[in-house]
Amino acid sequence: MMKAYKWIALLLTGVLLTACNAGTAEVTTVAPSESGTTTARKTTASDESATSFVGTGPGGCGINPAGVTGDEREKLLAGKTGIVAAGMIDPDSFRVIGATEDTAAGVKNLFDGTEAQWHCLVPGDTTQTRNPVWVIFAATEPVTVTAYEMITGTDLAQNPSTNPMEWYLYGTNDPAALTAEDPETVEWVVLDYVYDGMLDDVDLLSYGIPVDEAKQGEYLYYAWVAGYTSDGEFRLSELELYITP
Repeated sequence: MMKAYKWIALLLTGVLLTACNAGTAEVTTVAPSESGTTTARKTTASDESATSFVGTGPGGCGINPAGVTGDEREKLLAGKTGIVAAGMIDPDSFRVIGATEDTAAGVKNLFDGTEAQWHCLVPGDTTQTRNPVWVIFAATEPVTVTAYEMITGTDLAQNPSTNPMEWYLYGTNDPAALTAEDPETVEWVVLDYVYDGMLDDVDLLSYGIPVDEAKQGEYLYYAWVAGYTSDGEFRLSELELYITP
C-alpha cells in the first residue's frame, strides 16, 4: 500500500511540474466588459483572447524566485532611473485599499527612500487570506516602467512569513485610478504578475524584477496589488519603479 501511495505522489508531482513548465497556470485578471466596467475573469498563459495578457509570471511552483538580488540586481537596474528617487511620484496621490485604516496611513514609507517599513495588516485574522491590498499612486508625468524593485522589511528575522507572496503591477492612464471606490472598475493593464514570489525572510533584501518588454507602456497611474500573505500581514520597506532614459 505504501508503494502505491508513493507512485501516486510521484505522478501528481509530475503533473504539477508539467503544468508549471508549460505555462498554463490559471490566474485571475481584470478585463473590461462590453458595458465599460471591469469583471474578474479566469485565463491561462495560452489564452490569446485575454484583454490584458497575464502570463504565469516569475516565481511559482517552488522553482524560481520573483526577482534577482546582489550583482544580478545591479546588472538589471544599470542605466535605469528610479522614479521615486528622482522625485517623479506625486506624494498626494497615495491610496491604499484593502488594508486596515491605521496601517494604510503608513504607505508613504514605501516611497520615502529610507529603511522605514510599511507594516500593513490585512483585515481578518485567517491565514492564507487572499483579500487583495491595493497601493495606487501617480507619477508626475507618464512614464514607461521597464523594471521595478521591492525591498523586504526591517524585522523579517523576528516576523517571518510576512513577505507578500503574490502580487500584480498595473498601469493605466484612467484618472479614475485615484477616485474609484472599487479599483477593479478602472481599466488597468497588467505589467507583471507574480504568483509565488519566494522572497526570503531577510531584512532589507532588494529584489530587482524586470517588466516584460511586450507589456511595457507609457502610463501615469500605477498600482501594486498584493494578493495574499501566509501570515495575514505585510512587511515591506520600499517599492521603486524604474524607467530607461
